[in-house]
Amino acid sequence: MFEKLIVQNFQNITKTEILFAPDCTTLVGRTDAGKTARLRALNWLMFNEPAGTSFIRQGQEDCRVILYLDNGHKITREVGPHHNVYRLDGKVFKAFGRNVPDDIVQLLNVGPVNVQDQISLPYFFCLSPGQVSKELNGVINLSVIDRTITASATETRRARGQVEFTTTRLEKTRAECNELSWVKNADAELKQIENLYTRIEEKRSKISSTQSAVEDVSRCRRRLQTLSQAKLDVLPLIEQGVEIIKRRDLVKLVRSLVNSCTQSRQRCQEMLGAVVKVEKELHELSQEACPLCGRSWK
Repeated sequence: MFEKLIVQNFQNITKTEILFAPDCTTLVGRTDAGKTARLRALNWLMFNEPAGTSFIRQGQEDCRVILYLDNGHKITREVGPHHNVYRLDGKVFKAFGRNVPDDIVQLLNVGPVNVQDQISLPYFFCLSPGQVSKELNGVINLSVIDRTITASATETRRARGQVEFTTTRLEKTRAECNELSWVKNADAELKQIENLYTRIEEKRSKISSTQSAVEDVSRCRRRLQTLSQAKLDVLPLIEQGVEIIKRRDLVKLVRSLVNSCTQSRQRCQEMLGAVVKVEKELHELSQEACPLCGRSWK
């Protein structure tokens, strides 16, 4: 239940405070006393209506409505140049758009059906049976059943549509499957063709390897023929080389003999020089005749 309402700078109200008696359901007062303005301030707090800031008292920048509940909670609705907030016991709510924060909705648990002003028609008596039913549904929350039934019917229609669509697709798919019955045989034939293609590729690979081997053999044969011809061309050169080697050995032998002769000649000259020296010495010693044979030097 509501305990106290404080309104500041709302329409023509500068500041007012209303204390609600227990089980109070009606605001009573003289004409132009501000009953409607206070009720609008309460609606603004409960339903966030009206929107905008046109209800702020002229000459003021902000507006505030505070509602105290008998369970100890405090709800504040406040708007100004730089703020637009709800407060619940100090907890601040921002960016809620045209709605009321869920915490406050659950705490108040009221709706438009709970509020009437002085120009409202007698409750229920001026409504059609359908409107009365709708209002009662809103009061005792029977609209949940209506919404559930409507949603169920919609979901049923959607499910039936999906079933029909799926059935049609299934029949179409079965027909396509029957038309594609040849695919199994074609798949088996395709596998055989793939196996044959694999074997052909293997044969091609072997043929390519064999051709490469044949080409290698042909090259080797041509090379062998070239080497055989080169051998025939080289044989005279080999014979000449053997003859040159023989003559080279002979030249070495001749050179060796020449060296030996040269050395012998040098030794002979040395010995001849020695003989001449000895003869000279003998001549000097004997002067006229050889001391061995007695012959004259002259």
